[in-house]
Amino acid sequence: MSHTIRLATAADAADLLAIIHGAFAQYHAVVPQPSSLREELNSVAERLATQTAFVAHVAHQPVGCVFCYPDEQAGDFYLGRLAVLPAHRRHGLASQLVTAVGNLAQQNGYQRVTLEVRIAFEGNVRLFNELGFEVYGTGTHTGFDQPTWYKMARLLAATP
Repeated sequence: MSHTIRLATAADAADLLAIIHGAFAQYHAVVPQPSSLREELNSVAERLATQTAFVAHVAHQPVGCVFCYPDEQAGDFYLGRLAVLPAHRRHGLASQLVTAVGNLAQQNGYQRVTLEVRIAFEGNVRLFNELGFEVYGTGTHTGFDQPTWYKMARLLAATP
């Protein structure tokens, strides 16, 4: 199946929301109301106004997305809300979306892409490991006494 990945625009907000909700719906049973499922059209539009997003299309249908932005405080490039609809997984779209983020980060002089992923989302942790991300820390959501999420990072190849 042919696919394309392009920069998202404000006009893509509803499609991105549908992708995020569709991709993360399975996690509702794993954790109570993941933040991804609390996204609304206005929150996605706000993200698009302040962050860069890529959208993946298969046969002209939006099926995947990712958001990213410079984390000036840490000096890294942050990747968030990577989402691919279940019917389109295992075709390399997540890898290509992550590559698009890495390329943008490199073009802007960043040497590392970081992300946060819930420990309970074992498949996502495994995917990020396979894509070259390594755990470098943990965090704990409010109300928990044990870590609930990993901080992960992938170093980018040095540019000549």
